[in-house]
Amino acid sequence: MAALTDDSPRRRRIPPSGINLFQLIYTLIRDYEAKVGQPVMNLSLGNPDLVPPEPVRELRARHQRGTRYELHTYAEDNNLDRFCEGMVQAFTGLDYTQFPHLKAVPIPGIKTATALLPLACGMHLGDRSNFHVVTNLPAYDVMGTWSASYLAAKRVVWPLSPEDGMALSVPRLEDALRKAGVERPALVFVIRPGNPASRGAT
Repeated sequence: MAALTDDSPRRRRIPPSGINLFQLIYTLIRDYEAKVGQPVMNLSLGNPDLVPPEPVRELRARHQRGTRYELHTYAEDNNLDRFCEGMVQAFTGLDYTQFPHLKAVPIPGIKTATALLPLACGMHLGDRSNFHVVTNLPAYDVMGTWSASYLAAKRVVWPLSPEDGMALSVPRLEDALRKAGVERPALVFVIRPGNPASRGAT
């Protein structure tokens, strides 16, 4: 087989390769730590700060060695051992199964959760041109992607700024709505603390 040269037709059809967002973050972290000589406070990837303690590692290893099929699949679809009911009970004290109008869905992570919210709010129905959603930037921008790019809703950015300590600023929200010509948005989505800032309000 002939080698691909820089000017070959096949070579030109291959798009330039890149790195994904997480790889870029690791690169930025390495560069920064090399420059300042100090470890960064990494709030961007959701990784644990430390290696889990021995009992946690042993429990995880025991289940990994197990032959129960459900333990090796996407767990949120299975509600293993009534995990969802137990989690809600532990954090709220509520047994929601006693109330027919209540339902809980265990979701492992911000991406899946925020991807479902626009659909739950009906952003895929009716006239999307009048559906304005407000989200923060900079942020882990799943909601912005789903609302603007996938569901064709009108997205308004509520900016976070180092001048405010990355906290939520109502004047900045009001200014963003005024510039967008939006009097009353249909949905304001805020998740705090969250990427990239650990300060804010829920």
